[in-house]
Amino acid sequence: MPGIILNNGGYAGGGTTPLFNDWLLNPSSISLVYTQGGAPLAPVTVVTRFKDVIGSIAGSGFSNFKYRCYLSGSLSSISPPVVMSGPLYTGSLAFNTYQNGLQEDMVYSFQNLEQLPVGTYTYTAKHQIWATSLSGQNVLHSEKTLTVTITVVAAGTVGFSPSPINITWTIGQPQLLASSQPLQITGDAWTMQAPAGFLFPDIPGTTLLQPNEWGGTTMSGSGTVNFALFCAGGIIPEEITQNPLTFTLSINNGETEVPILVTIVTENGLYLEHDSLHFIAYKNISDAFPQTVMAYYQGNYDFVMPPWLQVSPQTVTNGATLTFTPLSQANMEPGTYVFNVEVRKVPNNTLLGIIEVTYDVVGNIVLPYPTRGHAFTLDRKFIEFTSSLNDAYYELMLYITAKDFYTHTPKNYHYPFKIPLFDQKQKFNIGLIVDRVMARMPDFIQEAGEPYRVASVTLDLHEKSFSDTEYDEHYIINDIRFVAGLQPEFKSGTGFLEIHTGASRVMPSGYYFINYVVKGFQQAQLYKNGEQIDYFAINEGIRTTKLDMASLGAAPGDVFEFRLITPEGNLSKFLKVFPEGYNSNMVIWENEYKLKTAMEFGGKYTVKSDIDSRTQLLYTDLVDVLTKIDSTKVSTLTINTGWILKSEKPAVESLMRAKRAVLITVSQVIHIVPVSKSIVNVDDSEALVSYDVEFQINRQYDEEIYSF
Repeated sequence: MPGIILNNGGYAGGGTTPLFNDWLLNPSSISLVYTQGGAPLAPVTVVTRFKDVIGSIAGSGFSNFKYRCYLSGSLSSISPPVVMSGPLYTGSLAFNTYQNGLQEDMVYSFQNLEQLPVGTYTYTAKHQIWATSLSGQNVLHSEKTLTVTITVVAAGTVGFSPSPINITWTIGQPQLLASSQPLQITGDAWTMQAPAGFLFPDIPGTTLLQPNEWGGTTMSGSGTVNFALFCAGGIIPEEITQNPLTFTLSINNGETEVPILVTIVTENGLYLEHDSLHFIAYKNISDAFPQTVMAYYQGNYDFVMPPWLQVSPQTVTNGATLTFTPLSQANMEPGTYVFNVEVRKVPNNTLLGIIEVTYDVVGNIVLPYPTRGHAFTLDRKFIEFTSSLNDAYYELMLYITAKDFYTHTPKNYHYPFKIPLFDQKQKFNIGLIVDRVMARMPDFIQEAGEPYRVASVTLDLHEKSFSDTEYDEHYIINDIRFVAGLQPEFKSGTGFLEIHTGASRVMPSGYYFINYVVKGFQQAQLYKNGEQIDYFAINEGIRTTKLDMASLGAAPGDVFEFRLITPEGNLSKFLKVFPEGYNSNMVIWENEYKLKTAMEFGGKYTVKSDIDSRTQLLYTDLVDVLTKIDSTKVSTLTINTGWILKSEKPAVESLMRAKRAVLITVSQVIHIVPVSKSIVNVDDSEALVSYDVEFQINRQYDEEIYSF
């Protein structure tokens, strides 16, 4: 595949002016200890920046942005011990107009602490962005919280601050390092136990035991002591899997435990968990997954980025987990893209480090199915394989996870295929294979619960050469999600799972199954003669709603509309109520989507049995005697639909194609198989429409006789 190298001039959001700023709270949390009768706690100032969402990808589809900033937490009978103030403060009930670039200093002050009983009090500073969605709902779009913890201890009880203890370790410097802030312990009597690799200084009035039994040090004393904690290089593992490293300082045998955070940086002060990233995406198939890099630098820094890569957050203070997300393959040409992401100090733009990023967009496999959407098993769609080699072929391992009806128990299947190429290309359909292994409903009676869940398909592909046995290009395509049937009209990934999507006829005493698939979170409404009578929310998945006409008070002439509300527009299924027919027999069949479809047959019917006997002639006493050996019976049902809408011909054809069906009577469920061979689709001499449909009855036993 071709290589495309972009130079450092083609970037978005580099230098000191990122396109969209992320949340910033510095410090990110507040943890203080107050000793009863002691000095008041000093206010804490937090640099507070709201995330930029207007104009970003995350903000698309939303409008009327607002924000609020308030404090919530432990309840007490006195005035709140923590007070939040500053230009961004709104209170829990008020909203202010939001705009990009909101940043101010917020102050957290403390009062009435002497009235608090001993205990731990936790408050949460909430920073929220609200917006109006396409459906018109006011929703919480984004939120960042800051935790304020106050531990109240009795006079004489051991108190420790600050928590956690922060130490920065520079790789390659083995000398002892001290905590980055002065530490203080207070109390009548206390003993501190440091983990292995940590040391206390020798302070007058204290007793040191170095090392203790687990390799660390112990300091004992009383009163208030200011000190520093040191660590040695032996605590740094050869392979760094997390940053910062976390240890624990134990006070009075675990009565209090203080976290020790050791952050690892390089010589210039920057630490990066990885210095290279590799993304792979498949054109028209799937996007590359985001990847994360833990980073730390004491101060502010941002990134020089290519136009096909985003990082969040874009401006960082101290430590963060960076999330890198490449541009969707839908907006990229096949090829290999390489860029050195620069980490630069703010504000002087000093280069701190490099992350080498490679993005492969594979274009020799074209998938006709949507990414993160629904594929349909009966669609006439083919995966297209191509190769730059003249003698290439593909080895495909097809992994399918299908789930049982109602229980959703997963069942796994895998099938190997070899796909040779002709003129360097080939097509292959997997939909019918998936359709054959998908579960079928166990019966026609159960109505509760989600019918079935989508089948998940993974393709494990190897591109190989007949002439070069060493050539092997490996591709994996994950999570193609299949629904049984043909793709219906879709809006926002939502649609009705019926071949017949026009209006349907129902009778006042009948019922109708509405089958549909929903992507995300949508809403449904039910109307009767234009007036809304029901409204409910729908979670993602395959759903069936049964509409019982009697319970809805249906009468001849009524029109019901089942409406699905989506951001791209509405989808509707109409039911028109006809007068009761000559008879009333419900026929339910398994449709193309492996779901139930019902039609009330209002016409006349006949049941006929054909008996086939097997006999033999015996010559007895000079006379031929006919002897019957056994007999078989085939029972057939011919039933008329009654008057139906002209638009329902697709539903009748769907029934005739069905592999199984049932006839519901007052006293029994009769299993039937449609065997009709023809249907008159158009007859201009008929003013009204009805059809005779023939079924073969699957009897429970040969002697069974039907009269209903």
